Amino acid sequence: MTVQPRAGEILNPEIRPPEPKGLLSYERDLIKILITKFTIQKYMAADEVARAVENSGGDWALDDDSVKAAGEHAHLLEVRTSELPAMLKLEKDSILDIPSGDKVVRGSRVTIDWGDEDYEVYDLVTRILPDTDDLFPHQLITTEAPMGLAIMSAKEGDELRWSTQGKDSGRYVVATLASIDQVAQQTAFDFAIAAVEAQIAELEQQ
Repeated sequence: MTVQPRAGEILNPEIRPPEPKGLLSYERDLIKILITKFTIQKYMAADEVARAVENSGGDWALDDDSVKAAGEHAHLLEVRTSELPAMLKLEKDSILDIPSGDKVVRGSRVTIDWGDEDYEVYDLVTRILPDTDDLFPHQLITTEAPMGLAIMSAKEGDELRWSTQGKDSGRYVVATLASIDQVAQQTAFDFAIAAVEAQIAELEQQ
């Protein structure tokens, strides 16, 4: 049965693959530049909190909505600037090879044929990095999603099938792997890195 996936159906809580090990070299490079960006934003956010407190004044400053919003933003950046370096440290000796060959691996760009001339393109990565959604032309997926597990090691023309609502639901997504591109994802990351570098330049001018 061919079932078109709906929003929210790709993630299956029953599937718990192990945490991916290793990074692609261009993922590592993007993480490094993101750390720089988030660090700059973190200090800017701390200044924003100080200004919000000063502007609200009095003993009730912490209850002010603007102070709360500034504090939440600062906390988010604090988390990002601690998690990403930890990720680099964990994976410092585990840089994956640039993809090649005729099978899907982490780093491959795939075109999925849903039938009826409906095609979608996905990049299979090791992990989804924060604040990068608008940097890539196609959706990123990992093997933590059933779809990501289904396409790993597949070849062009293979039929793909994965459960959307649990293994006993009897409902599956069925699609065909139309094509594999082992080069395009690295180019996309190069553009993403350049975009973040431009963002950093703008932040430094503020």
